[in-house]
Amino acid sequence: MPEIPPSEPAPRRPTPLGAIALIVIGVLILLPSGLCTGLVGVLAVISAFQSQGSTSGMEDFTMALVFGGPFLVVGGLLLWGGLAWRRRR
Repeated sequence: MPEIPPSEPAPRRPTPLGAIALIVIGVLILLPSGLCTGLVGVLAVISAFQSQGSTSGMEDFTMALVFGGPFLVVGGLLLWGGLAWRRRR
């Protein structure tokens, strides 16, 4: 009887460290900037409704979006890219 050679174990998939790094960095940017922008935005809208004649509340809301928005976008894109990279592999 011919002898059957033992089968080799399947090669292990490499851990996508780059994807994990993107996810961690994205979350570290997204969470604080999202909380800060959201809090300042909500307080600005409340301030705008409390002082009827003043437009400073909406100016503060716009300022929160201008300064916090890019960090939200960058953090969200890093998180999305890391998750997409992990799903692809």
